[in-house]
Amino acid sequence: MPTLTQKKRSKDVFGSQRVALFSYTGPNPYVNGGTQGDPVVAADLGLGGIEVFPAFAIVDSAGNALYICIYDPTTASIRIWSEATGQEVANGVDLSAASGDIIVYG
Repeated sequence: MPTLTQKKRSKDVFGSQRVALFSYTGPNPYVNGGTQGDPVVAADLGLGGIEVFPAFAIVDSAGNALYICIYDPTTASIRIWSEATGQEVANGVDLSAASGDIIVYG
C-alpha cells in the first residue's frame, strides 16, 4: 500500500462524486516494468471505486527532482516518471523523499 496521509478537507463531495484528498509519499523501493508501480486501490482512499485519478507531481525534499505520477487502472497502481529524463523511474529507486498532493474522485 502506498504512503497516503489524508488531508483536512472542508467537503468530500464534488457534484455526485466523492472526493479524496491525500498527501502522497513515493515508495522505497519503486518497482517498474509495466506490472507493478505503486499499488493503490479505491479502499486505500476510502472510496467505493475510482472514477477519475488525475496525474499529479511529486518533488523531492531538496526540490531538485520532479516526478510525474499517473494512475494506471490496468494494474491499479501509480506509475512514476522522471521529469528530467522522460523515462519511468528504474526498479529499486528510493522515492521516499519525494511527495505531493493528490485528489481522487470516486
